Amino acid sequence: MDDGQAALDQLLERLTDVPTPAGPTPRQIGIPAQATLLPVIEINRKPTGQ
Repeated sequence: MDDGQAALDQLLERLTDVPTPAGPTPRQIGIPAQATLLPVIEINRKPTGQ
């Protein structure tokens, strides 16, 4: 998990100066180069009546 976070952080850092489709870079529009990890939840599905 830590390796994945480090890889994501490196990718975001490299993309800081890559223009968005609208033209400005994330650095120019003030978006911080960090990701928010979303919680992982378990989903239990009921069996379908087959």
